[in-house]
Amino acid sequence: MACSLYLLNSLRWPSGIHFQHRESLEKAKALIGESGEDTSLNISHPSRILCQSFDYTFDGNAIRLIVPKKGVSVSKLANGSEAIWIPEDGETFGHARVYLNKDGKPELVLLVTTSSGTSKETYLELKDGKWVSCDDHDAKMKTLKVITEWISDSTIDLSASKDTKECITFETDIVGITTRHFYPKAGYLAVKVNDGTRSIWEPTKPGSRYGSEEDFDGYDYCLSCLVYRKENVRLLEMIVVERLSRRWKYFEKSGEEWMDFH
Repeated sequence: MACSLYLLNSLRWPSGIHFQHRESLEKAKALIGESGEDTSLNISHPSRILCQSFDYTFDGNAIRLIVPKKGVSVSKLANGSEAIWIPEDGETFGHARVYLNKDGKPELVLLVTTSSGTSKETYLELKDGKWVSCDDHDAKMKTLKVITEWISDSTIDLSASKDTKECITFETDIVGITTRHFYPKAGYLAVKVNDGTRSIWEPTKPGSRYGSEEDFDGYDYCLSCLVYRKENVRLLEMIVVERLSRRWKYFEKSGEEWMDFH
């Protein structure tokens, strides 16, 4: 995620973009008041009126993305009745990624906030029944991974706007930019990325996975694709595993073609 924030902050996006969500905003105002103060988001059961939430799988981790709707100011993040985060002075909640255990319960949260125009990432974990700062989020993520039996190879199609049997697809605003997300469903190995009939990425070492995710023998595959859109600008961030190493690839759309850039 840090790579995404750096990429977006480093580019000069066109100004003047405006998105209207009048009906949702009015519902939110009726629920929380015109000022938007004292708004609590529950990571266990996110309110559809206050936020968008999306459940998906990334590299064996079950994740819930929570994004407040436009006009909603979050003053507290809670797990049920327990408060796990309250903003400091001048700090604004952006979104949260909630990592779930095998029973679908939150155990790790990535908070993305801004303060004085600067983005910040904070990890919190459930430890001994209390939410505390997480010193090693990579290790915690590994404990929450669920090994899934391989079902079949699949292709991520960037022209898709809805879920398919193999892929979860959704769109939301992240740091003020409309972002479409593509994540292979558990058990499906994304070995190609296309935009309609146009190929964008394929493994350098083609092949299939057999057995479980732990049995994979080194073939390349794609973990996720994010398409950032603002006016006529389209950027693609792709996370792949090549030669057993996780890599980030970036593309910009020019006409009908996706051009690789570094």
